[in-house]
Amino acid sequence: MSKKTKSVSRIYAVTRKGHGTLRLVKASNWAQALRHVAKDEYEVDVAEQDQLVEAVNRGVKVELVNETRTPGIVSGAITPAPSFDGPSLVEGDLPASSPLARGERVDPTVNS
Repeated sequence: MSKKTKSVSRIYAVTRKGHGTLRLVKASNWAQALRHVAKDEYEVDVAEQDQLVEAVNRGVKVELVNETRTPGIVSGAITPAPSFDGPSLVEGDLPASSPLARGERVDPTVNS
């Protein structure tokens, strides 16, 4: 008989800024909740060269992700959208055995 591990989940209130639209999402963490809502409103693909040229000619600026605004996590380990002002991680979001939970710096470019 295999033992199933139960995933801890919470209900997150996801509000779209400027619109006040509230969605309640049951997820394991705030990033999953945000991703769930965003997939209904946005599509993300690598920009094609023609798209880049056209957009830059219209004055669209390339936005840089701000890696220092990672709430509750060691900088650079996980980076949400820069405009997200969501909650910090709370106890239980990371397993105690995780290096991040122990406060250790993690280099995502190095394989363990």
